Amino acid sequence: MKKYLVHAPALLLLLVVSCYYDNKEDLYKDLPSPVCDTVDVSYSAFVKPLLERSCATPNCHIGPNASAGIDLSLYADAKRIADNGSFYGRITNTTGPLMPQGGPRLPPCDIDKIEAWIDAGALNN
Repeated sequence: MKKYLVHAPALLLLLVVSCYYDNKEDLYKDLPSPVCDTVDVSYSAFVKPLLERSCATPNCHIGPNASAGIDLSLYADAKRIADNGSFYGRITNTTGPLMPQGGPRLPPCDIDKIEAWIDAGALNN
């Protein structure tokens, strides 16, 4: 029994020293950020699905009772708010309340893609 008691502190020290934890921010801090492809962003492939997923939920911006009279299931309304600056302003919180209201902020890459679509003329492509 005495033989095991002598080794107990050594075992305890080994357990404490062997505990090791890294988080991904520390491990991968030198890796480049993922690339956000903003070339040829189209309404049909990116903007419309994003609007349907984030903005056009019931009681928000869809249908005849759309909030603020903006029905984002329609290209014409998406184009109008893109042209007047309120679309980009709302998703970046620079011209009014942050949208989507009550939901998570859009990822930076999604915002960059919307900006690229608007800068290209907010085409219905």
